Amino acid sequence: MFQHILISWGGIVDIKERPERIALFIDLENFVGSCSSLGLPIDLSFEINRLTELGKVTIRRSYGDIYKLPITNVQKQELRKMLQNNLIQHEDIPYQNGYKNASDIRLVVDVLSTIHSNKEIDKVAVVASDRDFIPLFTELRNIGKDIIGIGGNREDTPDLIVNSCDYFFYHEVLSGRSPSAISATVQESSDTLMIETSSVNAIVSSTDTNSNQPDSSFADNGEEALKLLVEALKVLETGGNSWNSGSSIISMMRRFKADFDYTAYGYKNFKQLCLRALAENLIEIDDKEGTSYTIHLREANEIDTLSVVTQANEQTSGSEKLKSWFETKIKITLPSISQRESIYDQLLVFMKDFTSEEGISLSVLAENISEEVKVFSCSQPISFKLLFNLFRANCFYCMQGATINNPIIKGLRVPDINSTSLDDKFIENTLRLFQRECRVDIDCSAWSEVFFETLEQSERIAEISRKL
Repeated sequence: MFQHILISWGGIVDIKERPERIALFIDLENFVGSCSSLGLPIDLSFEINRLTELGKVTIRRSYGDIYKLPITNVQKQELRKMLQNNLIQHEDIPYQNGYKNASDIRLVVDVLSTIHSNKEIDKVAVVASDRDFIPLFTELRNIGKDIIGIGGNREDTPDLIVNSCDYFFYHEVLSGRSPSAISATVQESSDTLMIETSSVNAIVSSTDTNSNQPDSSFADNGEEALKLLVEALKVLETGGNSWNSGSSIISMMRRFKADFDYTAYGYKNFKQLCLRALAENLIEIDDKEGTSYTIHLREANEIDTLSVVTQANEQTSGSEKLKSWFETKIKITLPSISQRESIYDQLLVFMKDFTSEEGISLSVLAENISEEVKVFSCSQPISFKLLFNLFRANCFYCMQGATINNPIIKGLRVPDINSTSLDDKFIENTLRLFQRECRVDIDCSAWSEVFFETLEQSERIAEISRKL
């Protein structure tokens, strides 16, 4: 918040606070393409709502050739209505001689022109996950502007882009379609995280307790958020602040991890994360009149539980521990190489003769394949999870189905793909998930044992990990 001080001949007469002002720029072709490939809603209202938490979005502009977008005419009409409803000024930029970067360059020119002509802009938000925008982010940083990046999902967004921003959000998370939420809808059971009402009565009433409990489907990666919270409090308290507000803590957490977003860990708000930390005996909370509160880190000897929890997630060696991480995260027993190859072979046979224009849902495809590989005891959940992993690795042409976790498969993206390259995609997607969640180097020997039960494929794992 900035203060405007009005001065008269008699001195200061008024102090007026104003929210930070945000200029939003959208690479529409990038956004629509990402939404289509991931089966996400083509709707920017999620981004607008999140940005309003950071300030006032005073400029809203998008760029691209809507006519050339690979969507139906009805979808194009809906897209234009969506832009109008969100007060986004769109500039159609037709392709000239097949030069696709015209809209990107126009966006960059407009960003630089806007911030130089409008000095009151504090933050610049760019909806795109293209590496070409990194020089723009660097220039904005040099000028002193905060940068808000918005991409499709974690898997398809390079770390370099995320690290170039002060804030980074994913459309997948903002729209409520994150991978953790998807996997939760197909898992057979989940453990519910319970927070004792007596521990939080000082902050929320008993009628609000249920709404402040984290989604149980996120229990596997919630420890990373706890660790970030503790690290942020350590830094703030080292600086002399014994008790800290939520906004200052979130700002510090984003210094460690630009794409930190509590909703990605299953928390509807920051209070839920704090209540989880309180239940784990990691922090103390000072309630102030029931509406606001400050947080204090407990003594080091009282937070041993966090070290025990996070050590397992940070383990980078030992095939058994890595395999345990996989099976806990994916909710299935890791299929052997023989099982995986059998599923891939049946997938290739099925898709070779597949001609339906309507496509086939991923669940039905998995059921058909599991019927053909009964000899390997490949149940439908195993086949589904393996195929869903390939879907996350962008191996299929697909469209959104009845639910986000069950897309309609239209075909394979690479016609001459084989079982080996499919398995490479499966491994690559798994390693990317592990590296993003645990933020550690890949132990190629250990992962070779996990996937192939031998050390002989270590070089193959190393080659795959270079693509991450």
